[in-house]
Amino acid sequence: MADQRGEEHPGAEVEPARRADPTPPADPEQLRQFQQFQQFQEFLKFSEAQKNQQGGEVAQQPGGEPTPQPPAQQSGGELSQQYPPPLPQPSQQQWLPAQQPPPPPPPKVAVPRWLKRFGGKLLSALLLLIVLLIAGKLAYNHFFGTGEEDNRPAAETGGGNYQERPLLAPTPYESVRGVYDHIAQNDATDTCNLFDEQARQQFAVNMGFPDCKAAATALNALVTHDNDYAESIKKRSDVPIQSTMRISSCSYTVKGGPSLGAFTVTMVEHEQWLITGHEKEPNPCPAVKPSVPPSN
Repeated sequence: MADQRGEEHPGAEVEPARRADPTPPADPEQLRQFQQFQQFQEFLKFSEAQKNQQGGEVAQQPGGEPTPQPPAQQSGGELSQQYPPPLPQPSQQQWLPAQQPPPPPPPKVAVPRWLKRFGGKLLSALLLLIVLLIAGKLAYNHFFGTGEEDNRPAAETGGGNYQERPLLAPTPYESVRGVYDHIAQNDATDTCNLFDEQARQQFAVNMGFPDCKAAATALNALVTHDNDYAESIKKRSDVPIQSTMRISSCSYTVKGGPSLGAFTVTMVEHEQWLITGHEKEPNPCPAVKPSVPPSN
């Protein structure tokens, strides 16, 4: 059949049949075998085409099968076609692995409904507890007080609670004597409790200090004899007792410390005496003093 086609069309060049190349395998060994098989097919096609062009023959092997021979050179030039023909190289992009899509994000864990309801109830209970604690504290402070006024001087709270029960001195002289006694004992709080608010501030300013406690503390540092200073003021039997009395320190001989000026003492509830005013006097007092008869 091949010879007849050659005779019918002498000099015609038979184009080898083209076959669709299968997709090359990915395994290296299979690719090598596939390339060898393609080379062998191309060689057969090339040999048949050269035989038809030049009238050559194919050598026979002892087994009876034709052995392809390399084509002879044409006169005046090289072979018209390269043997074996170059194999088409697969493009690099063809062998690149397909890009994998990014993994999907992990699914969100749904919080159970019972847990949401439990958390809401717990938060409500905590808020209710806080409100009850605040309300209880306010109610306690309203009915029982905060206790802060207990540490304040009685003068800051209007003389303490002397309106309900006796807390002050029972005589005007004892009230002024208490000022000397508490200063000698370095008790600034009890000293200021004997004054009302206005007299307390007058006493501090007349003594040269900003407040009553500072005055009492500073005056204690000037005391040289506690007992003599505490007993500086004594009861006078020649002066009638009135609802408001003025007791001057210069009317007595003050020993063991500084003279404290003149005090205005007023009778209040339960026949108690509260210092309601203070006047500054010379310190030391003038040398001439009125005679003071001894107390009975």
